[in-house]
Amino acid sequence: MYIRAQLFIWLLLLTAKAQHPKAVFWYEDQRWADSVLSTMSLEQKIGQLYMVAAYSNKDEKHFKELRQMIEKYHIGGLIFFQGTPVKQVEMTNALQQISKIPLMVAMDAEWGAAMRLKTLSELPWAMTIGATADTLIAFEVGREIARQCRRLGVHINFGPVADLNTNPYNPIINARSFGEDPAQVAMLAQAYAHGQQRLRILACAKHFPGHGDTKDDSHLTLPTVIQSADRIKSTELSPFVQLANAGIGSIMVAHLNIPSLDDSGTPSSLSTKVINDLLIKQMGFDGLVFTDALNMKGATSARLRENIDLTALLAGVDVLLMSENVPAGVAAIKAAIESGKLPQEVLNQKVKKILQAKYWMGLHDYKPVPTEQLDQDLNSKEIDNIRFKTAIKANTLLINRGKTLPILPPYKGKALMLTSGEPDSVMLTYFNTILPTEVKQFDSSSTLYILNTLWRYEYVFILTAPSGKNPWVKFKVPESLNRFITLASLQNPVIWIHMGNPYDLMNNEALKHTSAVVVTYQNNLETGMALLNQVFGHSSFSGTLPVRILPDFPVGYGLQTPSYPVIGFATPNIAGFNQSLLYSIDKIALDGIGYGAYPGCQVLVARNGQIVYYKTFGNLTYSKGSPPVSPETLYDLASVTKIAASVPAIMHLVQNGKISLDGKIGDYLPQSRGTNKEHLAIRDILTHRAGLQAWIPFYQATVSQKVWRPGVYSTVRTFEYPYQVADSMFISRNYKDTILKKIFESPLGEHGKYLYSDLGYYLLKEIFEQTSNQTLDQWLYANVYQKIGANTLSFNPLTKFDRHRIAPTEWDQSFRNQLIQGYVHDQGAAMLGGVAGHAGLFGNAVDLARMMLLYTNGGIYANHQIFDSLMIKEFIRCQYCAEGNRRGIGFDKPQLSGQGPTCGCLSFESFGHTGFTGTLAWADPEEKIVYIFLSNRVHPDATNEKLLRGAYRTRIQQVIYDALKQ
Repeated sequence: MYIRAQLFIWLLLLTAKAQHPKAVFWYEDQRWADSVLSTMSLEQKIGQLYMVAAYSNKDEKHFKELRQMIEKYHIGGLIFFQGTPVKQVEMTNALQQISKIPLMVAMDAEWGAAMRLKTLSELPWAMTIGATADTLIAFEVGREIARQCRRLGVHINFGPVADLNTNPYNPIINARSFGEDPAQVAMLAQAYAHGQQRLRILACAKHFPGHGDTKDDSHLTLPTVIQSADRIKSTELSPFVQLANAGIGSIMVAHLNIPSLDDSGTPSSLSTKVINDLLIKQMGFDGLVFTDALNMKGATSARLRENIDLTALLAGVDVLLMSENVPAGVAAIKAAIESGKLPQEVLNQKVKKILQAKYWMGLHDYKPVPTEQLDQDLNSKEIDNIRFKTAIKANTLLINRGKTLPILPPYKGKALMLTSGEPDSVMLTYFNTILPTEVKQFDSSSTLYILNTLWRYEYVFILTAPSGKNPWVKFKVPESLNRFITLASLQNPVIWIHMGNPYDLMNNEALKHTSAVVVTYQNNLETGMALLNQVFGHSSFSGTLPVRILPDFPVGYGLQTPSYPVIGFATPNIAGFNQSLLYSIDKIALDGIGYGAYPGCQVLVARNGQIVYYKTFGNLTYSKGSPPVSPETLYDLASVTKIAASVPAIMHLVQNGKISLDGKIGDYLPQSRGTNKEHLAIRDILTHRAGLQAWIPFYQATVSQKVWRPGVYSTVRTFEYPYQVADSMFISRNYKDTILKKIFESPLGEHGKYLYSDLGYYLLKEIFEQTSNQTLDQWLYANVYQKIGANTLSFNPLTKFDRHRIAPTEWDQSFRNQLIQGYVHDQGAAMLGGVAGHAGLFGNAVDLARMMLLYTNGGIYANHQIFDSLMIKEFIRCQYCAEGNRRGIGFDKPQLSGQGPTCGCLSFESFGHTGFTGTLAWADPEEKIVYIFLSNRVHPDATNEKLLRGAYRTRIQQVIYDALKQ
């Protein structure tokens, strides 16, 4: 019944052939083609029928052979294969100059020029596009291929592949096909072709009448298609019929033995019944008809009475691709014309068609192709954008037991990832910044050991990553890995990510033991970024299988997931940035290192919740052999602690009615009563207008000539000395009271006058801890950091992380007499045991970005409403702008005039804070931009002010906004 219905539709399409548009080039003025044809000799006409192979990686001998083909045989075209872009363009220009009639230049560029040329990045393969079922994606891929072709001086791309890959064991079509559903393949192939032809690059549908249901490669033998004529016409032919009706410029005929269409055993590429009767007469196709390469075994193995080139022309072909013997073919064709076997009229029709296509391509006004900036032009950032957009829509979720994916914070524990193949190292690094993950190459010899240690991990990821070089790469899942998955699933949820062909998972019993399975079709960084977004909830899974995966997964199957407001990744262009300009951040960051402003740094830019730039530079110190900064490096955030720790804590108290922003210190802190701090308003403290001193050097009273005062410190931890200040340095548990007493006794300045002060944050921490009956660090971890997945945001990081991951700050020669690494740089915060309201927090750029994203998201992260959006708006609002005070509640704001913490190029709605150690966190809700800069500029000496003098943080911010405008 299905075949009958499809056959009926096919017949309807054929009955409309008189009304369907002609091949795209027939709509152009035909006078040029007619005039050129009228001047051509017989030899020139015959030569136009030939397109020969050209290699830009071959020697001068090859070039001379091509020159002879042009000068002696007047060939009409070239098809380029392996080489490099510049060499190919130089060769094209030279050969075009020799040819009297401009050459039609072709390529197999199904996934872009990278299919043939080195140094270029590939576009998505057809099967990947098929998983999106998105015609806009297919159109964009076709258009980008056309852009590349035009830049190379290429006029025709042999694509799209319109074959239905109904045989999963097909060795040559496979992932080059959009899938096996006729309607979807036709729809996507048509969009792809339209994208090409929009830029005047002729599209070529191949391999007519359908090479998808074969188990053999026509390069090596003549494959046989055993399907009935009805089945072929109703199914395999459907995309070709629709493409012909839509005006595609050319069709390539495959080398196939199809007994139901031609029982003579003649390859379809040489068959009159297939080409002339079916393609031209029944389907009404009037575009160029190409043979597949005539040097393939599928053609050369045929037993023919006549020359193979002549046989193809007599069957209805217009262009002979890669003839094995051009001189012999030319002679045979000439003899056939002279004898009348091949009428002169038929020859003229074929040549006219070729010339008319050349006119449409612009060859009537040929100009040489410039080589300047060729590689740069071809490696457009648009390729990265297309790969990313395609992956977001293509990545397919096959299994999701118990809604394992997406994984949202709070993360219960760390993950183990076992890899097999060639995983992208950058993707693995990004993965670890989202979820702490130990990555190991799978080794069958250590299977038992790994199984016995799985109790340490919450999740087990299996990442199989075949080479992404081309769609023919086969990947066999090791049987030992299948056994491991089966056994590991007895204890842990196993999430299998296959960054390759879905056919690789066919009939795999281990799938039944997984908690989740994802197929991404390709293996590259952009696909990995999209995958991270989906695994961790920033983006939803929506891809569907374009082919059947036996025995369980049908065409069109794919599970969906919701998306959440969590941090993700994207390419800069996707987010609206000029990528080249944004990447000029690199130079500024490196200049700062060269100038001695800081030994290393992390720089992160995000927009719309997606990280578009995240790089690390330099080393932890200036010392030779110092470890490089990595995304895992933790920095002392200094005063950024105010907005990443104190502000959320105070926000929580206000939101829950525990305190009022206009309440007084004395209302909440009994020990302040009777002091001059009793009537200070919390709002005034947080906007630095309460009259408090800037700071008090508490440590100076505890040391004299680098010797500790008796009774204050101990070299070992004891009950009386529990709080660690530095290595082998612990402070008395009662000294906090001394610090508070000094604050209460300190004089006040003028109320309402702006003076930046740390002192109020000592008091706010006390208010929070006394009001909530929790320590500040414990509350933050349980109620904020854990919920947003900010694993590295922590006080006293040495309790959680190895020292080598933490960037050192100052070599402290006045207080602690040691290099400060893993302990807070600020002396006052150190004397409170490392936990303070104004300093003490450590973290990396990603986790600090999560915190800023929480604010720009209106207090929501993942599925947690942590703060009220109106509360956040009040805190980030400038409170006393009329007084010339730019501050929000806890947050800094852009300067009102002159120099300040920002570039002065962004919205006043933006907010953030800088830190003494060389840090900055800034968010712009208007443009939805988050910018993080982390460095240890105080290493080894806190008097180093080169960071400020060089204005590196604000210069980078300027670049961000310049890149956005352009």
